[in-house]
Amino acid sequence: MKFLKIFAFSATFFLLLFIGCTGAEKTARDAEINEELKAVISKLDNKVIGSLLSNDRGLVEIFMTNEFKEASKGAIDTLYKDFQIAGIKPDHKVFTQYYIIKKETDSLKVTSKDAGVNTYSLSVYMPFKENFMSLLLVDNGKDYFLLINGYGKVDGEWKLNTMHFGEYTIGYKTAIEWYEKSLKEHNEGYLLDAVNSLLLSSRVAYPGGSIWEYSKAPEIKAFYTKTLQEANKTYKFPIVIDTLETEPRIINISLKRLDNEYYPVIKYYTSVDLNDSIKATNENTAMHNVMESICKGITKDSKYVYYIAINNKGSFKKKEFVKEPN
Repeated sequence: MKFLKIFAFSATFFLLLFIGCTGAEKTARDAEINEELKAVISKLDNKVIGSLLSNDRGLVEIFMTNEFKEASKGAIDTLYKDFQIAGIKPDHKVFTQYYIIKKETDSLKVTSKDAGVNTYSLSVYMPFKENFMSLLLVDNGKDYFLLINGYGKVDGEWKLNTMHFGEYTIGYKTAIEWYEKSLKEHNEGYLLDAVNSLLLSSRVAYPGGSIWEYSKAPEIKAFYTKTLQEANKTYKFPIVIDTLETEPRIINISLKRLDNEYYPVIKYYTSVDLNDSIKATNENTAMHNVMESICKGITKDSKYVYYIAINNKGSFKKKEFVKEPN
């Protein structure tokens, strides 16, 4: 079954929001942190952002820990590349910050606080007695990304010991918000819409990689499996529209992003000569008129529906159409 083609962003990151912290002697969050300490970290964060924007690692290597320099060469190269590809804008703001004094253990189990539906937990490795996690929200005009800078105090100075960067939203919706949209669509019987929303959710489901887990992750996983099985049983591609004389065959249903909205794209084979604009348009209009009977909801929850007709005959191999919901 072919639904949505997803191009996942490759970088991962740590994200920490504390309601409880196992393994910490002291944890201070945001307003609880000393202003003087926050000012010190702010200067370091600005240097990190400047380094990423200018693609100059040398600006941060001077305050990296030796362990981080040695252990992260390949990962840092990837992070800088992904930051450039994302087209991040210069402005950024603090998402949240944490000052952590550890007990003897190196591993901390943390769970988010005040995150609403986006509650999650992480297991974090912090090798220093004093640690500071600075979460910065950055934006490329299309989506939010999080840049996570982890610092440790070494010989009285704060050193950069980890950097992580990852995609937090798609269309300014988090994984959980896409999941809730999928639930609503499924309850309304809009199965293909539900599948596509789930696939978008999966793209940002683990922004922190293996250390991250949304509290709803088990629920989402079960729903994902159930919904895909249901879709595979319901829809067999190609779908032949035999109620039309020309019998077009749907071979793929995906999504197209314009600005911050996603629209369905229905690709199909046609026997109509695409050089004949009138016949091709008439077939597409007839096809659009019956789409709801084939894929419930596909034209309901969208301002536009895009079609791509394919035919190997004549000079026009492909022709695109845009329709509004009936």
